[in-house]
Amino acid sequence: YEPGHPVQSIDWRVFARSRRLVIRRYRQETDMDVHLLVDSSGSMAYQGGVRDEKGLRVARIAAALAYLMLRQGDKASLTLFADRVLDHLPSGGTRRHLMTGLRTLVQPAYESTGRTDLAASIRECERLLRRRGRLVILSDFLGPEPDEIFDALGPFLHRGFEILLMQVTDPEESTLPMVQLARFVDMETGETLDVEPAEIRADYERRMRERTAAFAEGASRRR
Repeated sequence: YEPGHPVQSIDWRVFARSRRLVIRRYRQETDMDVHLLVDSSGSMAYQGGVRDEKGLRVARIAAALAYLMLRQGDKASLTLFADRVLDHLPSGGTRRHLMTGLRTLVQPAYESTGRTDLAASIRECERLLRRRGRLVILSDFLGPEPDEIFDALGPFLHRGFEILLMQVTDPEESTLPMVQLARFVDMETGETLDVEPAEIRADYERRMRERTAAFAEGASRRR
């Protein structure tokens, strides 16, 4: 203790033992948990042209983020979801934990399947992600409406989580093919639809733009 230090910081228990005035100093914890939520639903298996499947791209991004977090001393958890949580790897910060995470990412990279319900999966994560940190969601965000997803994220915002939405799409998903007749197959349900793309192209492209804009606006409004 030196003159000028706040009296409240003196450790009186140490003084009682040693008769020396010692102050307490606290070192703030700087490590954090990064929670990676990776979409493993059927739509992530879409592959346009010669590009990689969306599932492979999100797996690579998640692997890179986990590696970077562990390199800087943070911990990472990994959750795969479709219409529910499919797999969950709790937070860890070791090389062994990273290797386990990489093996877990094989599923979204090569075996994406099932329906999507991001909002329901987020709600299920409330009981899995206990420690506050950064929540990173990697998805094409197809399925539930944006407002429903933001409502599901509300409790995490209230608990002080930092939330990052990373939308991964293929360029061919923003438009329709220049053909006279096309059969579209739902990658999550198997349903088919025969249409003339020219009749619905303008409306489809408008809706896709509006959906992406709604996510961007909603995320910006909630910071």
